[in-house]
Amino acid sequence: MCGVCGLLGGEDDWSGAVRPQHGGAPRTRRADRAHRIRVLNQVLRPCRVQVSDFHGQSFLLCGATGKQQIADSIAHVWQCVREMTGTVVDPLDPLPVVQSVG
Repeated sequence: MCGVCGLLGGEDDWSGAVRPQHGGAPRTRRADRAHRIRVLNQVLRPCRVQVSDFHGQSFLLCGATGKQQIADSIAHVWQCVREMTGTVVDPLDPLPVVQSVG
């Protein structure tokens, strides 16, 4: 995906909803997105992929070799990781196990 398409983005998905903190007060959209990115980075650490925010609309994935991709949603992150590294990550696994493809 080119940078312009990443900026335009698609429709918000379920993961974009702002959730309340433990104290009950809602987080800001930016704080909630930053939290999601921290969790993604923890899950993807074994793959050596780093996720960062891309203009509040998309996710920028950077691999250990410098390869980069833009994902427009969390669901698209998993596909990008597979394309970048050749590994499959099961986001529902309590302790994600990275498996090589092919």
